[in-house]
Amino acid sequence: MKNPSTIEEQIQILKDKGFYISDEKNAKKYLKHIGYYRLSHYFNYFLDNHNWEEHSFKNILNLYIFDRKLKLILSDIMERIEISLKTNLVNDLSLKYWDSCFFMNKEIYFNGDSYKKVIE
Repeated sequence: MKNPSTIEEQIQILKDKGFYISDEKNAKKYLKHIGYYRLSHYFNYFLDNHNWEEHSFKNILNLYIFDRKLKLILSDIMERIEISLKTNLVNDLSLKYWDSCFFMNKEIYFNGDSYKKVIE
């Protein structure tokens, strides 16, 4: 188990790993609000990359921001797919059984357990 460290110690750890920090005040702000351990997932890419010009806290942060934006885009897309799928399923089944509460009809389920789970 690792011991906790202050923001200043985290800055020093990054420097000891070879990362260039041009604006310590800004780096401290991001470490305080995002967290060293969340950002540490992005360190390995740069540690494995031998192009030392890219070894900066700014590049770690840019990679984190890119990843965050990508997750938001994918989350939005997944939500749209989910809503569309549910809407089409409900529309099709309610028309097929001519009942807007078709899911309460025990006869459309393969077994009683499935029906019971839906009702619960």
